[in-house]
Amino acid sequence: MFVVLYLFFAFVAALLLTVLGVCEGLPADTIVLRIVTMYVATQALIIASVIVTGKGFVVRVRSARALVRNLYPYFAR
Repeated sequence: MFVVLYLFFAFVAALLLTVLGVCEGLPADTIVLRIVTMYVATQALIIASVIVTGKGFVVRVRSARALVRNLYPYFAR
């Protein structure tokens, strides 16, 4: 169940980044780079939070929200 939710949220985030990139008139390679960067950063944060706290999906959701909030200025460039 958690895997399905995780994949759904990952898909929604990628779709949102794609729509925002198209609306800004960015080239396709920049949009793909933003999606890949977001995915890699999210994975690193999830792995670090699970290693440090030993908790599961609740930490992942909280970490993903913090990541989006902290990295949004980077993606808004």
